This record gives sequence, C-alpha cells and structure tokens, in this order.
Amino acid sequence: YGTDALIFNGSGVWTAEEQSLEKILTDLKLSFKAVSSAEMNAMSVDELADYGMILWPGGSGTSQANSLTATTRANLRAAVRERGVGFLGFCAGAFMGVDPLQIVETQTENYYYLENQGVSAAITPATFPDGSSRDVLWYGGPVTPNLAQSVVAKYPTGDPMITETRAGEGFVILCGTHPAAPLSVATSLGLTDRDGADSELAASLILSVLKRQPLPTFP
Repeated sequence: YGTDALIFNGSGVWTAEEQSLEKILTDLKLSFKAVSSAEMNAMSVDELADYGMILWPGGSGTSQANSLTATTRANLRAAVRERGVGFLGFCAGAFMGVDPLQIVETQTENYYYLENQGVSAAITPATFPDGSSRDVLWYGGPVTPNLAQSVVAKYPTGDPMITETRAGEGFVILCGTHPAAPLSVATSLGLTDRDGADSELAASLILSVLKRQPLPTFP
C-alpha cells in the first residue's frame, strides 16, 4: 500500500480527538491522509486499497452513515473484506464497522448500559486479559461484538469494550470507547481520568490493525 492510514473526517473539521489521533500517528512515524465524507464518496475501491488501514473516529454515527452513499459503503466493505485493508473504529466507528458498513458480519451492536440510564459520558475502567485495567472515556459508545477469543478489553459489566476479528481478508478492531481522546475532552465533560491519557492504548490498537498482529484476548 502507499499510505499507512486513511482517516475518516466527515465534516472536514478536526475535533480534539482527531487532532490527538494525528499526533499519535505522527509520533508512530506513520503516513496518513484525512478525507471528508464528500472525498470518501469520490474514492474507488482501488483508491481505498492504497491504504494500510481505515481509521474511523467517534462522532455521530447517524450523521456519518447518512453522509455516505450506498456505493461508498459497498466500496469500504470491499476494501476491507476483499482487498485486506485494516479497519479501526472508535465509538461511532465501532457502530459503523458492523452497521451500516457491515464489514464485520454479526448482530447489530447495542449501546453500553449507561446510555439507557441517561448518562452521556463517563470514565469507566477497561479490563484486559492480563488482569490489568485503566480508566478510559466512554461517550455514548457500544458494547462491541462478543466473538470467541476476540475480546481485547471488557467493561466493568463484563461486556466487550474492544473486539478484534478477521473480516474476510481484513483485520478489524472495534473499540466502544475513546482512548485517543486527549484529557481535555474528559475535563470539559467534568470527568477525571485517574491514570491519565490513553494514547498508548490507542497507539497499540493502531499498530495491531496496521501490522495485522492480534492483541491478547480473553479465552
């Protein structure tokens, strides 16, 4: 491929999270390009396949989905499943990876239970297979697919927070939270992340998808 990462930036305006992703990619010495919805709608499967991975940040999943044509959705699915492009989706991106893009063929994801309690954002622990945990920002994200030997991190409820899986020829990670978001986002929401920014976790997810190297999972 020619460029490491293609970042979906539907509105064309950089959010704090997307600026943080840009810094993480730069620190990793990875090449990347950000495209708006209109620009992505103009891309062919061959053009999408010139990237090592598609990186899909959070935002409004409904707005993101509505901004893409049916052809673009099919092209994205083909780029991953048939051409082997990686896909990493955070929050809305995790929703998009299952439905409407249907890159990962499984049941539609549900919101984490806090959404149904009227909570819009929270700091919640992520637990990993080695028994470690760290605080991460949840901001209206989903429970990710509960696939066998594919869950990288869990919510306190035991529900999957991060899931990795093969999707045809592609390797995919879906993350229901926002490890790439800078601390300023949590602070602006009146939340405190007790163990600091989670950019190292975000970086590990990026490298896992780009290199097609699975992370440790729960049994």
